[in-house]
Amino acid sequence: MTTAVTSGIWSGINASPPGLAGLNSQHVRWGVPAGGAGQSGYVFTGRTVEVPLDGTTFVLGTFTHQNFPIYGYQPGQFDVSLRVHVTFSGGVLARDFSFTFHHNETPNIGPAPDDLVDLPTLRSPETIEIDGEEYALVIEGFMQGGKLVTRFISPENGSNSADIIAKLVQIVKPVQTYMFKVLNPDGSVFGSGCFTYKGEEYPVDIAHVIGGLGRGSKLTEFWYHDPLVGSLGLSELLSLNFQRGADGEPSRFAINGFKLPGAASGITAGTATREKPGPVTTHRSEDKEHGNEGRTLVFPGICRPGQVQQQPEPAVPLVDLVIVIDSSTSMKPDATSLSNSVSAAIEAAKSKCPSDLKVSYLGIEGKFSDSLFRTTIREHLTRLGVAESAIRGRKRGTVTSGGAQEDGGRAIEDVVTHNDWRPNAKRAILFLGDEGMEGGDNVDAEDIAAANKAIEVAKAGSTRVHTYLAKSGADEKTRKANQAEFARVAAETGGKAFTYEDTLQGFQELLEEVICASKQPEQPVVEDCKCCKECMERKVAAAAKP
Repeated sequence: MTTAVTSGIWSGINASPPGLAGLNSQHVRWGVPAGGAGQSGYVFTGRTVEVPLDGTTFVLGTFTHQNFPIYGYQPGQFDVSLRVHVTFSGGVLARDFSFTFHHNETPNIGPAPDDLVDLPTLRSPETIEIDGEEYALVIEGFMQGGKLVTRFISPENGSNSADIIAKLVQIVKPVQTYMFKVLNPDGSVFGSGCFTYKGEEYPVDIAHVIGGLGRGSKLTEFWYHDPLVGSLGLSELLSLNFQRGADGEPSRFAINGFKLPGAASGITAGTATREKPGPVTTHRSEDKEHGNEGRTLVFPGICRPGQVQQQPEPAVPLVDLVIVIDSSTSMKPDATSLSNSVSAAIEAAKSKCPSDLKVSYLGIEGKFSDSLFRTTIREHLTRLGVAESAIRGRKRGTVTSGGAQEDGGRAIEDVVTHNDWRPNAKRAILFLGDEGMEGGDNVDAEDIAAANKAIEVAKAGSTRVHTYLAKSGADEKTRKANQAEFARVAAETGGKAFTYEDTLQGFQELLEEVICASKQPEQPVVEDCKCCKECMERKVAAAAKP
């Protein structure tokens, strides 16, 4: 509820009746009097009134038609414009609203001498914002004879009045959520942010200034988080400029946010456009400046619930593929055959699915000298500086029957966690084996647990795992159990599952398919588009995972 004071003037008429007077006043008159009562005309009388904000009606003012006999004017129908001035909250907020009254000056003799006043449009084109919400003023009608009507019947030779009943109708606008990022020089995500407003997706032109100043739609939420400044909310956003039109039209985005008082930590970045990121010029953490470290602000993208913002795929994406093999003796034929097919497969994949491909070949606690598998996972990771204690794979000779060489689950974990993946590369592993994921042999609870852990680590590390189950001497039941587990690991990490039956003509086609599948965009993840402090913190933490 808010208190309002109304007044009004008759601002125009779409005809030229004789004796026209009183335009731009509360009393407009027209016509040549046919008697001593005077001209006909309209009067608007305002008032002080309590205006509900829940759509309940109130009295906007009183309309009076002075319907006295006049003559000498044709046509008898015309429109008269009313401009109602409404002052809210003791003069803090004011707005003019426009309405049209259609007048029908009927003959004074005959079966229907009463004049008629209609309201062709009930809703004013102007709107007003109260407490952050936008409202339109809508006339419900005239209260005449105890009834609410939209046609006012005015008997001849009299001054006839009725209250104008109106209401404020809230304009429900869609909430738009935009997400943006601050990137490191290598393209990895350093900070994430979001903002929301009520209005159309575009065109939009917002100039936010702290304290509620600026222009355009008001921001309803703003959050930004990175490891240097921590989290910044709407109350710490000194300014934000965001302009977005249709394709080809101007765009810009810039932010300036600091923790107050003191401004010891904060960020100034932009101007970014849809075509080009903007520089981070000030990046302060506890008075230490990091603005010269080459970070950039990316133009925001609209976030729609249930859909992830898709970043444009580079024409030739980076793909890191690590081929891991169970190094037990039974896998030697597969190691040799695959090694002989790799070169041809890579060449074929260049035309089918171009990528900047890096392939590594690693054995689990063993090597095959006449193949590309001449380095073990342990040797590879040790050269990268990984501590022995951080490697999950068990050492050769510590497990009966050579089982350490068949620790497929642990091998996947170690490669995902410690491999020297290139920044922004799509990560993939092709695991080749012929027995269970934990020490080989039959599939039991330990093998299933190892597969579950491998899946968990691979998903957290955004790594696809493709699997290949080689031919073995296992019975049919064991083989089916192994095939199901290998297929499960592939399916749950977005990879593909193969068996020896897919390589009867050699490994080339299988390797081509693995390479092409490894460069495909990841499946969209459902996003709820929440703009909150914790949401941005989670995004930054997820981007920082290896």
